[in-house]
Amino acid sequence: MIAGRDVARARARRTCARAPTGRACRTYFAKANDVCVTAAAEASQAGAQAATSGGGGQAVVAGIQSAMSQTVAQFAALTPPAAQKAGHARALALLGAEDAQLRNLVARTRSAGDPAAALDRAVRRDERTRASRRDRATMTRLGYAACAA
Repeated sequence: MIAGRDVARARARRTCARAPTGRACRTYFAKANDVCVTAAAEASQAGAQAATSGGGGQAVVAGIQSAMSQTVAQFAALTPPAAQKAGHARALALLGAEDAQLRNLVARTRSAGDPAAALDRAVRRDERTRASRRDRATMTRLGYAACAA
């Protein structure tokens, strides 16, 4: 995740002007990418806690799904500078689609003997699709590298 944050910081420096308005732009990108870094850490922690507490695969999956939904909500709550509004809207749409896809994968894997393992396999398969690779590249190009990780 640190690598995603570093890539995001470098992209923000290139995207945002050096003028006073550039500072607001860089601050916005830092906040936006931190939303995704924090969400990934929270999802990982929620999964680990559910697994160690004996909550089972369903609890792990619920923790991951909840973290993704919170990420979309937190990202939506950000207010981008005027020059980044279109990119923010596109990134939000991609995150929303990713959340919907995760919900579909959760629904399909819920009845598996080990829902967490089944979800992991389904997500890994989905990440290899052309559409998923394209969406991650778009997020990075827009300046949200940490969200593409």
